[in-house]
Amino acid sequence: MGWDSRLPCSKKRVLRRPIRIIDEVREKCVRAGDLGHARAAVMVGDLVIHGHGVEKDYEKAEKWYRRAIELGSDNAGVYFNLGHILKQRQEWDESERMYRRALKIDPRYADAMTKIADLMNNRDDGKRNINEAERLYRRAIKLDPRNLDAMNNLANVLMVYRQDWDQAE
Repeated sequence: MGWDSRLPCSKKRVLRRPIRIIDEVREKCVRAGDLGHARAAVMVGDLVIHGHGVEKDYEKAEKWYRRAIELGSDNAGVYFNLGHILKQRQEWDESERMYRRALKIDPRYADAMTKIADLMNNRDDGKRNINEAERLYRRAIKLDPRNLDAMNNLANVLMVYRQDWDQAE
């Protein structure tokens, strides 16, 4: 039984219309991306990485983001999302490179700073750098005082590595 089988027919029609629109937009973006439009390739990557109207698929999203870069996209979000995909595959160096590229494009990108700091804080391949992690967490919090990930992870650095309980509070 489908998810909409319990809905009255009028509600089913209302819900199907946005789904058809998403399908149409996705198809147009795919065609435009194939034809060499960088923004369209970014949009398809965004749809696929987040599962909007399609199943989440990091491999396809990576393909579309790399296509956007080939087509000249200089969108910080593209590099940030590629960093996320590579981090999921534990490709730490390449992930860090993508996050740093996002930060170079947008120096105020607090989420990219937080992700780089996370990599510096959590690496166990000899490339852990607690000083840089702390610096980046502080900078991210200064740019975005509501960045809970940066606050939590900075507190962790202060407690575990610095044993500075007062500042961690």
